[in-house]
Amino acid sequence: MTKVNMHEAKTNLSKLVELALQGEDIILAKSGKALVRLVPVETEERPVGLHASPLSDTEAQAALDPLSDEELGFNDSSF
Repeated sequence: MTKVNMHEAKTNLSKLVELALQGEDIILAKSGKALVRLVPVETEERPVGLHASPLSDTEAQAALDPLSDEELGFNDSSF
């Protein structure tokens, strides 16, 4: 665990981020009191082009069909 005061953290932020990305536990402190922990963001990536659930041929075709006037809201009296 590495404990760093705010002034040092501002001066060495890039270095501290690299250490955190490598798994080092970085604690930022003010007046010796621990305030926050610097940790990497965990992201869940889904491969490009994959839908959460596959569409049937009918659903895929419906997604490509033009919208009706009603679906576009042209029958709405607020126009």
